[in-house]
Amino acid sequence: MRSSTATAHARLDAAVGDFDDRNSYLTYLRCLQAFREPLEMALDRSALPAEFAGWLPIRLAPAIASDREDLEGTVSPFLAGRALAAPEPRSPSHAVGMVYVLEGASLGAQVLARRARDLGFDETHGASHLGGRKDSLTNWREFLVRLEAVEGLDMEAAEAGAQETFLTATEAFTGSTYVEA
Repeated sequence: MRSSTATAHARLDAAVGDFDDRNSYLTYLRCLQAFREPLEMALDRSALPAEFAGWLPIRLAPAIASDREDLEGTVSPFLAGRALAAPEPRSPSHAVGMVYVLEGASLGAQVLARRARDLGFDETHGASHLGGRKDSLTNWREFLVRLEAVEGLDMEAAEAGAQETFLTATEAFTGSTYVEA
């Protein structure tokens, strides 16, 4: 999936950009929540292949909401009146592609954590979603082991799930799918 999603991944990286002050970090948190929260909820309603029994993707939406509260005070549920269209998993293979993107995103968290620390945020205040990724490499490796074990994985569906997830994330960071509620 890595090669088939390389362009989409590069677009997302460009859309995320850098945060170098409190306001740009808060924008990053809002966009990340817009991306993660609906996708995590959609995955909660879906099934992964049987080979993933006993394994769970890392859930960050609650920590992101907590980080926003640290910076903004009381935050109304889901982006204070903004909604984001998110894909629904159409099959277990499609869900695998979505999880591939969410789990892979955890691997680059160390760079983001350093930037957040430079702004005065850490896992106890404002950047708990980054501190919650300490087991991300272990979880990623376990994901890959289970992915390799899946018999009959529909690779087209998995790649479609990954592509749609990258697109959703990119749209969250560019604001192109926000609708005022």
